[in-house]
Amino acid sequence: MVVFNYLINFIEGFILSSFIAFYFDLKDKIKYISIVSLICFSLISISNFINEFDHFLLYILIIALLISLWITKKDKNFEDIIICFIAGMMLLIANLISLSCTSLIFNISTTDIYDNQQLFVFAIILSKLIFTFIAIITCAFKLKTNTKLPMKYWWIILILGLSIIFVLAILIESLLSNFMSSNMILILMIAIIVISFLFLVIFRKIQIENAEKIKLALEIQKNKYNTENYNKIVAISNQITEAEHRMMYVLMQLRTCIDNMDYENASIITDQYIKKVKSFNSMITTNNPYFDFIISRKINELIFQDIYVKKTIFISQNDIYNNKNFCDLILKIIYIFEINLDNSKELNLGISQESNFVLIEVIGRLTTNNFKISDEINNLIKLFNADFTLNNTKEIVTLKLIIEI
Repeated sequence: MVVFNYLINFIEGFILSSFIAFYFDLKDKIKYISIVSLICFSLISISNFINEFDHFLLYILIIALLISLWITKKDKNFEDIIICFIAGMMLLIANLISLSCTSLIFNISTTDIYDNQQLFVFAIILSKLIFTFIAIITCAFKLKTNTKLPMKYWWIILILGLSIIFVLAILIESLLSNFMSSNMILILMIAIIVISFLFLVIFRKIQIENAEKIKLALEIQKNKYNTENYNKIVAISNQITEAEHRMMYVLMQLRTCIDNMDYENASIITDQYIKKVKSFNSMITTNNPYFDFIISRKINELIFQDIYVKKTIFISQNDIYNNKNFCDLILKIIYIFEINLDNSKELNLGISQESNFVLIEVIGRLTTNNFKISDEINNLIKLFNADFTLNNTKEIVTLKLIIEI
């Protein structure tokens, strides 16, 4: 029986060390399992020799696993503490299930199992099998803990885990012995008070951490918003610069005409420019400021090039329209039509919103029969996961996009 006890002690230590090694996927598993198995075997054997098991041995085993894990691993986090406690709980649960099953199978009370050597051996072997099964299942599904509290609060988790193990061990012992003294009840009450207090402390720490995460997320969002605004301002600035260049070109034409005393031509240029400016005054107003400005500028740029643009835009206010990539997509589509227009120089632009979708339609009579969109436009279409169709009928090309918003 002594040899059997030593064998069981070694198997128990081997299962505990193997569980930790495979759960955390340690580099040198064989070395870790060999050393920690011997440590656990020694602790369990010494405990058996002085006839002490229960709570204190379990605590010592958990602490030994934790220390060995931290020596082996480079980084330390709360998952280490939690999993070591889970290993101890699995050992307790395996013993409880084993004794309960043995009692049920052989119709004998749990207290009488200890007096029957054969049943006791059966219960021990069953316990180790159950323990092995639980360990394998746990490693297979590998618990994912999201605890991100700083390591300076490790003592909270440690005390909480020890308290839970303590309460669980007393309850299992009372269940198996069918006895609970008033002192045990008092100790349980104190332990539950400690657990409740520690739970509140942890809850508070999590609240503080969550508030910090929200603050950080808001800062990131703010920076992103500032970057987007900056890019939009740069784009608007470029559009204004282009308008200034056009104005300068017209003024230089007028200056040349005046210097040459060609007042008739100067009058014609002035009338043409006034006509174009009047067209420019027909701005798009959809309550999407960036979209309105960028698309209006593009349409007026086409007007300055004597391209007639028939626009039909029915959209409501939505963040997607002020998205730079969205506006860039429309601008690039218009441009690729613009450079391929025939002498009629007429372009239809339709943008409408229906429910959660926006429909973009561009129609133009083009000079090429082999019209293709650029890779840059294709990438933007993929970015918005848009449905895309391109039809070419008698030199009239129709491009349609449907984008979910």
